[in-house]
Parts: sequence; C-alpha cells; structure tokens
Amino acid sequence: MKLVKFSADWCANCKPLTKLMDGMDIPIEVQQVDVDKEPEIAQQHGILGVPTLLLVDDEGKELRRIVGMTTAERIKDLYS
Repeated sequence: MKLVKFSADWCANCKPLTKLMDGMDIPIEVQQVDVDKEPEIAQQHGILGVPTLLLVDDEGKELRRIVGMTTAERIKDLYS
C-alpha cells in the first residue's frame, strides 16, 4: 500500500499540503506525482484537480481518495 500525492507547481493548495505532510510521520510510502511532468499517470487515475491524495494497494488499485486541501486527521484516516 502507498499514498500517491498528485500536485503541480502552479497549485495554490499544493504547497501548504506538502508542508503539512512533511511534518507528519506517515508510516507508508508516499509517491509524489507532478501532473504537468507525468500527465499519463494523472490520466490513468482520473485526476481532475490538484492536490489529490490516493491510497493505492500493491497492484495500484485505488482504495481511497481525497481531493483538495485537507487536514492531518483526514490524511491519517486515509491510510488507517
């Protein structure tokens, strides 16, 4: 299982979310995907807005999703 964070340099909410997540002790792998640099990955997952967090299983299947700015509690709930 891993957490995939979709973001972009121009995204106003992506920087605060990154700062929030950097301050958290997330016990699973976190993969960063820039939607401008890797649009094919964003398209495969149906990403329509950033930031988007996806919890995916080992085969890459989506288990849960959060779109937009969120809280540390919601992020913890995502992978708990």
